Amino acid sequence: MEKYLILNADDFGQSEAANQAIMYLLEERKVSSATIMPPASAFEQAAAWCRKQKAANIGLHLTLTSEIAALPWKSLTGDPSLEGPDGRMHATIEAFE
Repeated sequence: MEKYLILNADDFGQSEAANQAIMYLLEERKVSSATIMPPASAFEQAAAWCRKQKAANIGLHLTLTSEIAALPWKSLTGDPSLEGPDGRMHATIEAFE
């Protein structure tokens, strides 16, 4: 039985710096795949790159919290259950629950 190692770059779309690193790793085939975060601040940049590259090795990162204070995100739906009083996604799992 053959064994495979899959290296996934998580948090694609989190920031421009994360995107640059992940795009480089994917282009150089240093990672096998990535997971993209639609509510994140640099999602549009990551999605545009995926479309241009016709990348089939990109999965969806289920994003329910926004723990980095410097990069707060709004939920995609704006549903109050997904956001705190400030209109941003909850910073912790406990706050989300």
